[in-house]
Amino acid sequence: MILLVGFSLEEIEKIRKVIDEKIRPVGKGEKDKIVENIINREGNLPYNRLGEERIVIMHDVDKERIRNLIWEIRKIISTHIIFATTTSTSLKWKIANLISELKEEDTYFMQRSKEN
Repeated sequence: MILLVGFSLEEIEKIRKVIDEKIRPVGKGEKDKIVENIINREGNLPYNRLGEERIVIMHDVDKERIRNLIWEIRKIISTHIIFATTTSTSLKWKIANLISELKEEDTYFMQRSKEN
């Protein structure tokens, strides 16, 4: 399962055409939902983009497949994307908290790479 946060509807459709994984867009209406509940929910909800930062959260994806997914998505979406995988801990977090943590980590690593 791939959770997409912050992508436009057009970008989501481009990704769906290329990626052979279950894709779930995460919208504003789910910002206070637990990640595990978002993954397990049935059906689709109305989509309103949640933030401007594009984040791909991969759940239960084979480690060898992760690299290919990152490459495939980067090939079709040219803007900066944060990639992450779920952990037993992050599955229990609200998606808003996970997004905040991922953005902080991304900022930290971006700053470190500029220093080196």
